[in-house]
Amino acid sequence: PHMLKLRDPQARRPLRWGQFNFVVGFLLWNLDSLYCDRLDFLKLHCFWHVLALLGSYHMVIFMIWRRHAALDRRPAMISDRFWLPYPNPAEPSLKEGTTIDV
Repeated sequence: PHMLKLRDPQARRPLRWGQFNFVVGFLLWNLDSLYCDRLDFLKLHCFWHVLALLGSYHMVIFMIWRRHAALDRRPAMISDRFWLPYPNPAEPSLKEGTTIDV
């Protein structure tokens, strides 16, 4: 299998946001663990759960985009008003005599 190049900035955006959410959430969780006696009122551990959820969502969307791109469906990323992107694949461009296994 060939590796897909990530030249499309729309495709890189969910990947970068997913990575960013996990790193920031992990840092907040560790700050909460290290300084829980002084920062107990902030409850930084809950931000880990929210950011891990958002990071997981963005990573799944990125993997869906990669799958559509691998099937040559020319996906485009669409963002709604809450900036939760989702892939919108065009019709697959099949060569004559080829099929897609589902």
